Amino acid sequence: MSTSGWQIFVEVPGRAPIELEPGEAVIGRSRSCAVQVAESTVSRQHAVFVVEPGTVRLKDLGSSNGTYVNGKRVDGSIGLGDGDRVVVGEAELVIRILAPLGPAEATQKLNLPPLTAPAPESLRSPAATQPAAEAPFSFRRTPTEVPGASAVPAAVVPAVPPPPVASPSPKSPPPPPPPPIPAPPVVASAVERAGLAPKGSGELLSSIREIDSAPVPTSPSRKVSTGDRLTPAGFWIRVAAYLLDMLPIVVVMLIGVVLAFTLGPDAGILVSVVQGVLVFAYGILLAVVMPALKGTTPGKKLLKLAIVSEQTVPGQGLGWSTALLRLVGHFVCGMTFYLGYVLVAFTAQKQGLHDLIAKTRVVRRS
Repeated sequence: MSTSGWQIFVEVPGRAPIELEPGEAVIGRSRSCAVQVAESTVSRQHAVFVVEPGTVRLKDLGSSNGTYVNGKRVDGSIGLGDGDRVVVGEAELVIRILAPLGPAEATQKLNLPPLTAPAPESLRSPAATQPAAEAPFSFRRTPTEVPGASAVPAAVVPAVPPPPVASPSPKSPPPPPPPPIPAPPVVASAVERAGLAPKGSGELLSSIREIDSAPVPTSPSRKVSTGDRLTPAGFWIRVAAYLLDMLPIVVVMLIGVVLAFTLGPDAGILVSVVQGVLVFAYGILLAVVMPALKGTTPGKKLLKLAIVSEQTVPGQGLGWSTALLRLVGHFVCGMTFYLGYVLVAFTAQKQGLHDLIAKTRVVRRS
């Protein structure tokens, strides 16, 4: 707990909640980070919490996959509140902010007088404030006397007779029972309101200690509406999807060759023109139309692959601007003798040069 009384926790998947001290706490995959998230989709230094008494701000550190707060991407820095959900890569973090204990939650201290001072009038019983009735006095001596000392009474004690015991009358009704004393209201502590301690415990320190012994929730992963988990598609499965996409072109080429030899040279020219138009139209369909409208191609759909951007999920189209930008990336890959496609095998998110230009990824539903 900080000296100001505020407590700020972050719930990390697969770990117990971490208390954030005032200052900066870096989130990332590196072991040197204060909030370590062991996910391959999280950058080594992904984002940073800036903690001050009662407030916490989040700042993205130029991560590859971005940082999201309650579904919105963080651009610069943003203030966080209790219960906000921070998504880094495929991990979801939850912020908990506990306010200092108020007067109703703290234990009130009694202001008692010193033991040597007389009790104040407010603390005396009614019987003590009334004058006692005069009673006859009796003298007594101490059990042992010092030799040579004169016999002096040790104390003068009033002989108070015992109170008379009233015999119960058979006709008089018994006295009514005293009214029940209402129980004091139970005030839930700040830890109970935040859900970190069992209700009614009334203890703060023991509730904080129970955080480490509480069951750790399973690590959530980014899921689409169908419940499938998304992982980056590798190099070879993307090659297989490309070969499946090329099968219709191969079929058209074979039909054109057969017709050219069957119908003769004059008809072969017409067949070649029709064949070129079909191949061009199919290429535009693969490279622009289907990614823009569906976010996939026939070969990728057969292998459960999808093309996504920073604003879309599988099953949604990329939009015409992103699809055209990706087409430009294909031309750039062709100018590099197709080496741009080989980057898929070496980048962390399995992105080729055309993916990096359009800021898209090819993911697989597992």
